[in-house]
Amino acid sequence: MENWDQSLALANQLIVVITRISQASSYTLNTPHPSSLQRSITYYFGFGYLMQGLAYHKKKQYSQSLLSIEKYADLDWILETGPEAEKDKKQFLLYSIANTFTVKLLSGDLSPLQEYMRLLMENPKERLSGLITILEAAIEHNLDVHAELSILFSSLLPFHQYDQFYQNSCLSAYNLASIYYLKKHRFNDAMDCILYVLDYSKQLQDDRHFIRGNALFEAFRPYASLKQLERFAHIQITYVREEIESKEGLDLEIGVLHSSSNILPLSSL
Repeated sequence: MENWDQSLALANQLIVVITRISQASSYTLNTPHPSSLQRSITYYFGFGYLMQGLAYHKKKQYSQSLLSIEKYADLDWILETGPEAEKDKKQFLLYSIANTFTVKLLSGDLSPLQEYMRLLMENPKERLSGLITILEAAIEHNLDVHAELSILFSSLLPFHQYDQFYQNSCLSAYNLASIYYLKKHRFNDAMDCILYVLDYSKQLQDDRHFIRGNALFEAFRPYASLKQLERFAHIQITYVREEIESKEGLDLEIGVLHSSSNILPLSSL
């Protein structure tokens, strides 16, 4: 589990250190950054305030997070020029726009939602993380985001086209969606999301999501359709069979017992 108090302390320390370096170097508008640094002074200030804002965000101190974002949204207060510094200023401005939307939504302010959706649709790589943000905000503040969820879920890539990090994020998104739909009494949608989590967490051998998905499905089993119940049973049978086959060496499909020395048909035992 991330220690956000420690992260905040490290971000504050970075800001203090880079402030001292910038003052000691006595740099001017046309002086490159000190040779002891691998990146521009602008970058280190931006990164320090970005991490500070993220730590406040994770600690749910949203007003403090927005103050940090304001710091790296406009880094022209740093007396440093040159191509590298200018590039870093533009990059942190882009970060600030997305992060401002994120923090406002999580604080319960729905006003930037449509702008945030436009940003996500223009940046496919950000859609999954944006989907998770919208779900977290909706669950926390009981917001109605049915239309936005439909658009974002339909725009995601097939599960197997993601790397493992994004696959885990995808499971988290569907898990959050199941909670959202349950709270909205949209049980069919909720059960479909739970089954998605169960199916793919089984494939990833993600026990945490698999166990949680089982508990949720069983808790709301009366709301499942016959088709959903059949799919759930199939997932469970497949899971048990694969566990037995991998750990016991017993092939349940063809009834053959494997051992290190012999493979004997069950009928000959």
